[in-house]
Order: sequence, then structure tokens, then C-alpha cells
Amino acid sequence: MARTLKALPFLPEFVNLPAVQSFDCGDAPWEREVAAWIQVGPGGVLDDLQRGCEVWLYVTDEDGLVGFGSLAASRWQWPLPESPRVPISLIPMVGIQKWFWGKPDGPPDERFSAQILDHLIFQAIGHTERQPLLGLFVDPRNVRAIRVYEKAGFTRFSKIYTDQASGVTYISMLLNLPLP
Repeated sequence: MARTLKALPFLPEFVNLPAVQSFDCGDAPWEREVAAWIQVGPGGVLDDLQRGCEVWLYVTDEDGLVGFGSLAASRWQWPLPESPRVPISLIPMVGIQKWFWGKPDGPPDERFSAQILDHLIFQAIGHTERQPLLGLFVDPRNVRAIRVYEKAGFTRFSKIYTDQASGVTYISMLLNLPLP
């Protein structure tokens, strides 16, 4: 039987939970960036909550905190780079603790990564005030995440974002959402 995640809306007081403060999704630069966001690094989860970002912790009774995901409003030029900006949903951050990568064993659509993306997609579909689009930015070195997003139906998009502090130029990916 598959282990199903529960989505808990993130509350500001959750930042003090030991499971949140010790969140670990790996040692690569992009993995440390994701962990720092949920652990309240500069520009982290509390700042984004104040800007209207929705955030969830994903847990199981057996495993505790498995991961987190977030959803926010953004405005992207669509369908072409020279098109007017339209409101879309955006995944600012998503992370899975490293010991849950590829888990649980079994079909890929039952893995925790797929469950988290399914929940975020479902939430984005509910935002009918936005175009039926879900975007995200991903570090181009994070090949594993890019594969997960592609399996979920995301395709590369023309928008880029360069982090001035790190110099990393993130690629964008976009998913056309079904209408509610």
C-alpha cells in the first residue's frame, strides 16, 4: 500500500519545529538554497508568506516531515517573450528531504515528489483569477529535478532569472493546467 502524504498549511510558528530547522535536501548549492528557504534564511519562507505565498509541509504518520511546497502569483510574458504579462501561478520553492528521494518504492506516480507536484498543480488549478499556467524556475545543474518536472508535463520556457548574488541563471518551465 502506498504511503500518502498529508499537506499541512504552513504557519509562521512552524519555523521553530526541529524538523523544519534540520530540513536537509542535500549538499549541492541548489539543495542548500532550498533548505535555507524553509529554515528562514534571508528571503525565506516568512518573507514569502507575508507576500501572499501559500506554503505546505508534506508529512506522513510514519515518516514525519517529508518535504514542502509553495505556490504564489506571478506575471509572465506569455505565450511569447514579447507578449504582454499575464497572471500565472508559480512554484517559488519545493523540496524533499534527501532520504526520501525516489521514495516510496513502487510506481513513479506514487512517489513523494509526484504527490507534492500533484498537490501544487491541484492548488494552482483552483486559482481561476490566473491564466491556467503553472511556472517554476530551476537551477540548470539540478538534472534530477528537471526530469521530475518533465515527467509531470512541464516544458522549458523562454523566461530566465539570474540570481545576482550567486550568478546562477535559472531556467523556467511551464505547465499548461486543465481548466477547473
